[in-house]
Amino acid sequence: MDALSHSDAAFLAGLAAITLTVWGGLLATRIPPAGTAAGVVVAAIFFGYPFFHWEVSPIPITIDRLLWAVMAAQLVWRIRTVPALLGRDVPLAVASTSQEAFHGSIGALRLALGEGRPWDGAIRGGRFAGWGLGRRFSGVPAADWVPFVWVLYLALSAAVTAATGGDVQAAASRWLFYYALPLGVYLALRTAGFEARSVRGVLLACVVLGGYLTLMGLFETAGLRAWVFPRYVASPDYAEFFGRARGPLLNPIGNGVLLLVAWSAVWTLWPDASPRGRTLLIAAGGLMGVGLGCTLTRSVWIAAAGATLWLLAGIVPSRFRGRTAATFVAVAAVSAAALSGRVLELKRDRDLGASAAAESVRLRPILAAVAIRMAGDRPLLGFGLGQYDRAKLPYLSERFGHYPVERARPYTQHNVFLSLLVETGIVGLAGFVLMLALWFRDAWRTVFTPTTSRSRRGAALLLGAVLIAYVVNGMFHDMSIIPQVHLVLFAAAGFSRGAISETARPERSPAGFRPSRS
Repeated sequence: MDALSHSDAAFLAGLAAITLTVWGGLLATRIPPAGTAAGVVVAAIFFGYPFFHWEVSPIPITIDRLLWAVMAAQLVWRIRTVPALLGRDVPLAVASTSQEAFHGSIGALRLALGEGRPWDGAIRGGRFAGWGLGRRFSGVPAADWVPFVWVLYLALSAAVTAATGGDVQAAASRWLFYYALPLGVYLALRTAGFEARSVRGVLLACVVLGGYLTLMGLFETAGLRAWVFPRYVASPDYAEFFGRARGPLLNPIGNGVLLLVAWSAVWTLWPDASPRGRTLLIAAGGLMGVGLGCTLTRSVWIAAAGATLWLLAGIVPSRFRGRTAATFVAVAAVSAAALSGRVLELKRDRDLGASAAAESVRLRPILAAVAIRMAGDRPLLGFGLGQYDRAKLPYLSERFGHYPVERARPYTQHNVFLSLLVETGIVGLAGFVLMLALWFRDAWRTVFTPTTSRSRRGAALLLGAVLIAYVVNGMFHDMSIIPQVHLVLFAAAGFSRGAISETARPERSPAGFRPSRS
């Protein structure tokens, strides 16, 4: 069969685009934004860039990005007439906030470019933006508006980087795919109402996801490539971490976070399960424990211990809580002490020996020393979003005591907090930590309020476990460079806060029951 001519190919591509637009529009009117957001998360995990992409300059098109565009259109259409965000007029608030932030951004850009007396514009813009933010968001909980302000600051950091001669593509892609897209998913899920049945459905979906990832991880570590799907996961073309349970993210740390989400969902479902259901949950939990082991990642195992302690505190009755937690901590400490030597010298990747595992442990102090020196030179605003790999190079020729810093040249930062500190300064790091702390505070309050319904407690337990998994792994790896992990983090926060919020649709409760305020 002869190859298609350019005109025929263009005609078929146009016909396909029209068909997809029509059917996509029809589906978009019948599926709520939260449903599309769930599709974005699933597509990003299983059908991301390695599975399918269309190289279009400057942004390659993938399935999850197409779905995100549909979700964004749904949100814009929805908030035209519905005060979706906590009873506020979202379009007015967002438009006004954007205008106020624009003045502050212009002042900051002038400051970066050194024009005249730019600090005057920055100060005026900052005062105006602060007044407008306080006026517009006075009724919105801090746990909801802080993420938006933080991502807006990251956009400003990326803009200043572009204006001052930095790597524009790195800054723009990092902000768009790693922060803005997850924030959109957060908004879609946060403004949805989740009843008890919906919460249970999401938790069951997480359990199914974990079972699938565990089976694929077992096949990966056993070398059964023919059984692995998607096929690219078993391809040696992606050599990094080959031989470990790296999953569809091609990363055992990211795969470990996904497994921890599923692990947490298993035990969150425990209180409401029937005897037969609990038997199935025990089997699923044990299988996922094996899957977590197959990641061969120490930080994932530490995070699993922390998430388990959190789940025990939220599920076990209060009269047994202290003894149960103390027993678990003692067993974990003894096990860690007994196995520490073997764990540090564990052979993990197929093509790397056990010495490489020990080398990664010795590398972290070097990377931390480089990051601290860099942050000391630009402590407030940092070197710019996505600029760590470029900005670190001059520092690798310096001496840091006894540290052989040259060995850090091929590596990125191994701590998400130090990475943000270097790139976005104290301001960016403080915003990030504040956002995580507010989310965890609300999860804590919901879990330990006696009158909280079980569905809301389950959603809060899941959020707390996801935050623990992210923070613990983030102490040993730069989680911000795994876009699907950020997407899962923001999705879990949006879902959980949508479920525990006082604006969620009321559940059927016993007479006299009053759900707690989030």
